[in-house]
Amino acid sequence: MERKDAYNITESIDYHTKRRGRFRSCYNIDPACAYKRKSQYYQYNHIQEVLWRRYTNAAGRFERRKRAFDVIVSALLIGLLGPLLLIICILIKITNPGPILFRQVRFCRNGATFKILKFRTLYVDCADPWCREQVRLGDNRVTPIGRWLRLTNFDELPQLFNVLRGEMSLVGPRPHCVGMMVGDQLFYRLFSDHHVRYLVRPGITGWAQVNGSSGSIRDLKAARRRLDLDLQYLESISLSFDINILLLTLCLTFKNVLNCVKKKWHTSDTGYT
Repeated sequence: MERKDAYNITESIDYHTKRRGRFRSCYNIDPACAYKRKSQYYQYNHIQEVLWRRYTNAAGRFERRKRAFDVIVSALLIGLLGPLLLIICILIKITNPGPILFRQVRFCRNGATFKILKFRTLYVDCADPWCREQVRLGDNRVTPIGRWLRLTNFDELPQLFNVLRGEMSLVGPRPHCVGMMVGDQLFYRLFSDHHVRYLVRPGITGWAQVNGSSGSIRDLKAARRRLDLDLQYLESISLSFDINILLLTLCLTFKNVLNCVKKKWHTSDTGYT
């Protein structure tokens, strides 16, 4: 799928053209769409104004601070978690033949695409690079070690390298696969305000994930809730908010590891997706 066929947001939004203190947008927002949310247009403008203040005013100091924070923390985590990453690589290799890493094309900032890195959790012949069929609870495509990785979200750790490469941030809306389906429709075509989440870099974790909206999306209601949580994050975006989300993620990960040790599985084993 080409970029222009997937979602050309770069042509929709002129990020660096100021007009009366707001972004100048060429994208038409229909307030009647997405459950007829009358406040959608005003929420969109508010998010634009918040992001304008954070990313453009004061010579973009917020963006530089956020990027520096991402690089420093990611490098530290890779150094600290190096032994764990090596152990996971060995376990994947000896339990199921095939590549250790799984690469999947996903959306990133400005509607561009990139290849996200994950530890492989599916059998090689069941790999789904376009995410046409989301991983479900008890999915027989998941390897034994893959189920444990998904329960603890350790399969997301290679994305620290995506952060270092500038494709992702530690905290932000999760990047969706370009072919992700909800029912019989592509996810990015469900709601008219879906493109707003790509005004910033996607994250390894986010406000939606720490609020229980992770894993596969089964229906329109779940898709709307995840998008609403992403928009809430954009409305309140700050470095302190990112740190709070990272601490919540750490607590949830620790809880998941304890549940795995005690064999008290969660109702979902699909991870962040």
